Amino acid sequence: MPTVTLFDGIKLEMFANDHNPPHVHIKYAEYKCLLTIQSGTVYAGSMPVKQLRKASIYVENNRERLMDLWHLLQSN
Repeated sequence: MPTVTLFDGIKLEMFANDHNPPHVHIKYAEYKCLLTIQSGTVYAGSMPVKQLRKASIYVENNRERLMDLWHLLQSN
């Protein structure tokens, strides 16, 4: 699973051949959640509000690049 980015202790990752909807795995300390790329909403799990907000902003600002990476990883 490639790490997409790491900032402020927040790690965003993607799995190859993962299930829909397109999403990123967010990890912070003991917290884990799935954040959809298109809408930026929590699909599963939980995250402190501050870290979730930072991850959501990252996804919003990098949506096109994340979708390109999603499609690349799902075609392998």
